Amino acid sequence: MDFDDLFTDEIPPDIAGDSILEKDSALALLLRLYANNTQNQKHFAHLRRSLQEYLPEIISRDALTDERERNLVNAFRTLSVKFVEQAQLPQLKNKCLVGVGGRFSAGKSQFINTLTGRRHLPTGQRPTTAVATYLVSQECPSITAYTANETRVPLEAEELESIAHVFFDSYGLGFSDILKKIVIGQPDFPWPNIALLDTPGYNNDDEENRGDRLFDEKIAREHLSNCDYVIWLATADNGSLGQSDITFLHSLHLSHPCLVVLNKADGKTTDDLHCIINTFKDQLDNAGIAYCGVTAFSSTLNTEYLGATLLHDFIIQASNDQQARQDMRQELLSLQAEWQRMNRHKRDALNQINAPIKRGIVKSESPQYIRSLVEAYSLNHSQIADLTRQNKAFNLQIEKLLKYE
Repeated sequence: MDFDDLFTDEIPPDIAGDSILEKDSALALLLRLYANNTQNQKHFAHLRRSLQEYLPEIISRDALTDERERNLVNAFRTLSVKFVEQAQLPQLKNKCLVGVGGRFSAGKSQFINTLTGRRHLPTGQRPTTAVATYLVSQECPSITAYTANETRVPLEAEELESIAHVFFDSYGLGFSDILKKIVIGQPDFPWPNIALLDTPGYNNDDEENRGDRLFDEKIAREHLSNCDYVIWLATADNGSLGQSDITFLHSLHLSHPCLVVLNKADGKTTDDLHCIINTFKDQLDNAGIAYCGVTAFSSTLNTEYLGATLLHDFIIQASNDQQARQDMRQELLSLQAEWQRMNRHKRDALNQINAPIKRGIVKSESPQYIRSLVEAYSLNHSQIADLTRQNKAFNLQIEKLLKYE
């Protein structure tokens, strides 16, 4: 099977049995995908606890009266997602993450295929079979699946085809039952510094499958919030941005203002496009959503309308963003340095307060005054000792994290 034929919308007609793969091979693949990796599960559970619980708990012992401390706690919780993801999928290291989001009918996969100049992704998938999929530049073509059991599984195109069609049709198993993420590496992917993410769409009007819709929406939100840059695809069937789009965008924690793309713009007049884009902008402004622009695009014709180059410029900006491509270990070290500065500043301040108290104890002749000074000195000394212990515990957690591969 050619790599370009991956995820075709129909099962090839020359397949006689229940599976694109031989039945035994399909079952063997299922066993590989469902295999437990207890060591990895413990490994990543500890990573998450360290970044999401242990370190924030150490920082927050002082009731977080300092805004810098609150920001540091939030920074560690944000970092935890990227740190764990890079540990799970080394192909994402030193990449700027650009996510493409939108409703199920927004045409995300076709948009990405057009943008990259190659049919990497399936179009017309069932909502329940979609999984977050990264596209990266890689010397040799490969497909890596990351499973629900914390295991990396290399796949052939035929195997992924089998998961996409047969396991769902024959066994009722969707992608999300087995896989959490997929990374497709291709040597002709045009941006070496970028990992382009296709997220699951969701159908806000699908009440019949509300559970699946909410799950897909949750997965999409988690992944897009983790991205450095977000491209949001929308259609304008009634001339305006859907309320579900606005609600979803409002729920994201964006690192940079997003780019909103009016997709499927072919067939609309220039006046229509101007009107729709202005309506989109008014809606985004009224909702308080940070965006860098709104542009019209046709994935079918590979055309950005009204003479705009916003899409190209957005991708180039992401590709050149060195901070976004920083290795998570370097970011962890930066946060450690910030914590140490704050911790040291508090200890220095308490030592400065204790210096005149100590002199007062030596010089005073009043037992009552000396007693109150000793109590104050002891309290400050106890706080200094607590800060020293916090610093030691904090650095120990960082050292453990830096040892993870």
